[in-house]
Amino acid sequence: MSNIINYGILGAGHLGNYHAQQIQNISGVNLLGVFDVVPKNALQLSKNYNIKMFSSAKELVAACDAVSITTPASNHCSSASLALKNNCNLFIEKPFTKNIKEAKKIIAL
Repeated sequence: MSNIINYGILGAGHLGNYHAQQIQNISGVNLLGVFDVVPKNALQLSKNYNIKMFSSAKELVAACDAVSITTPASNHCSSASLALKNNCNLFIEKPFTKNIKEAKKIIAL
């Protein structure tokens, strides 16, 4: 069993870049890759940090032990659900979700 955590970033905007930058400072964490619905954003982040650009969120979470969800809040529930259903731990930027119903769904998963 490896002690290295393979980590991904879902969302390659300003916050995604910040998370990628900070992950580089944590020993035992391997920043594996990034996905964004805007391919040029993901490409730029992948070049900046020499990481893989994934073609789908599903591919990214399947390859990672944990991800940062730095997408707009309107996508937090679907992104978190995808990660959790793929046994992937997560860190969600605030706001957690856009409403209580979505928050309860994530907590239930």
